[in-house]
Amino acid sequence: MSTEDEAEAGAAAPAPEAKTKKVKEPKAAKAPKAAKEPKAKKGKGKGAAAAPGGKTLAISIPAHPRAQRSIRRTRARTAIVVFGLVLILSLRSGVPAQEAAMRALIAGLIGNLAAWGCALAVWRQLVMAEVRLVETARRDRRRAQAEAAAEHAAARAAAAAASAS
Repeated sequence: MSTEDEAEAGAAAPAPEAKTKKVKEPKAAKAPKAAKEPKAKKGKGKGAAAAPGGKTLAISIPAHPRAQRSIRRTRARTAIVVFGLVLILSLRSGVPAQEAAMRALIAGLIGNLAAWGCALAVWRQLVMAEVRLVETARRDRRRAQAEAAAEHAAARAAAAAASAS
């Protein structure tokens, strides 16, 4: 090649040093997203009660202080009892120890899940009963306050009528 060809080739193609790779810069850490407010459901919201401020309170079993502990305790106890029972019965029936342990583990896991479902069903009913009880007590308290206010107003009116005559 002649120097002219090299010059043309050099002008047509950039030199290797001139080529730069585009390096992606690391993105800045995203700020955590704020929790979304639950959408309001149409009609009666099952498990929701109206708060004094007009907002809707979501009543949930995980937020209930006694329910969470009780469910956890029920699951653990049931799993241990089922595990022990299956292990003892399997060993007494002549099943090899390794097979008996595997059966007991699987039975314990199934017992844990079954206890979880049953405990959730029970606590769902208990929480709803507590909500109904609180609503009834609140309604009775409001009714008593309204009756007391009406009696007080009637007594004031009677006193005003007696002093006017």
